[in-house]
Amino acid sequence: MIRRLLFLYAFLLPYEELLGGSWAVKPYRLTGFVLLFLWTTGVVIPRMHLRLDLFDRVFFFIFYLGLFTAAFWYVVTGKGNVSWALGDFALFFFVFLVYLAIKDEVRSFQDIAALMRPYVMGTVSSVVVYAVLVESPTNGRFEAFDANPNRLAVAVGVSLFFIVAQFLFVKKTRTGLRLVLYGTSFLVLSASLLFTGSFGALAGIAAGAVVLALLGTRQALGTRASLSAGRLIAFVALIVLGTAILSNLFTRYSDESSAIYRYQLGVSHASRSRLDILQTSWNVAQDHYLLGPGLGEYRYYHREYIAKLSNVRDIAIADQDLVAHDDYLDQLNSSGFFGLVMFVALLVILSRALFRKLGDRNAPYSLSVFLIVSLTFLCVDGGSHILLRSPDYWFLLALMTAYIRLRPDSPTQAKRRAVAELPTSSTRSLDMA
Repeated sequence: MIRRLLFLYAFLLPYEELLGGSWAVKPYRLTGFVLLFLWTTGVVIPRMHLRLDLFDRVFFFIFYLGLFTAAFWYVVTGKGNVSWALGDFALFFFVFLVYLAIKDEVRSFQDIAALMRPYVMGTVSSVVVYAVLVESPTNGRFEAFDANPNRLAVAVGVSLFFIVAQFLFVKKTRTGLRLVLYGTSFLVLSASLLFTGSFGALAGIAAGAVVLALLGTRQALGTRASLSAGRLIAFVALIVLGTAILSNLFTRYSDESSAIYRYQLGVSHASRSRLDILQTSWNVAQDHYLLGPGLGEYRYYHREYIAKLSNVRDIAIADQDLVAHDDYLDQLNSSGFFGLVMFVALLVILSRALFRKLGDRNAPYSLSVFLIVSLTFLCVDGGSHILLRSPDYWFLLALMTAYIRLRPDSPTQAKRRAVAELPTSSTRSLDMA
């Protein structure tokens, strides 16, 4: 039952606003609450032990440090909004518990791919259903049921990389129907990404594509089993077709879509507000001795520090309580320089561990490539948006950190695990997914 709920949770992540904007009444959160109840009462309490690794402990410490810092400054200076800090911590605590549940339930390399498939299916279906039944992608920046174009861009970008990794590197995908589904999904997601108007996601896609090309070249040169020439030709043809479709969409809707108009204005225009926030968020952190004002507290100081700027590039942001719009600056303001260093160090450790998996012949090459490229995408896109508070980010982070600690079973262990899992129908469905 727990694993079936994990599948449902992954599928519903791209449907955040399907039931409206209430904090709790979001499909993935409702599923997550049930999941956590069953996991806590059925697994954690009977076992009376939960294995935590370096990533788990340090991530929790960073966010706890942010909450403590917000409380500290509120007591010392009387300034701040503790309810924002508590709200952000509550959201973090929820997604962090789901993150732990996912890691606890992932027991094989196949489980990683099995959990990614409903996430990709949810993203594709959210895009298609919203575009057909709710609103055209050309009306404003397209957000589907995510209710945020930048978050949709994250789901689309990661899903694109999963499809490409499966298309190129999984040898057993020989059915023509599955390849057609991959190709169709690739084109649909590419078009939806265009209409999100997200420059950060496009930069992340570009960085991820470079890493993907390098890893594909590495495999083609013989470090692992060679790429299929037929698959490579089909993929190149898909890229050519996709480029032609996107070019046609760009030209056709250049006068209708605000997202395409945003591209036409260029990066310099779109980055005006980001540059203002970059300057003010640094000033806020600096005025708090690089300890930061605490978790969620940049919003409290945003208007005050925007007013102090001698040259505001985008006046529209002056009357809003905005967040830092940058994972790294957000960490600097939430948990200070110390917290930022720990956060970046964890990303470096994680990336090195994923690269080491490339040399592990027991680890699927397709998954190693997908997770490395996805981490690259998230690190780059995180420079223009706050992804750390997104449930999608923690879902993917759970898969990455679970993947690096997986070890192939010995023949005896594999036999025991297979026998232990035989009575569980939900487990059989996971292995067949």
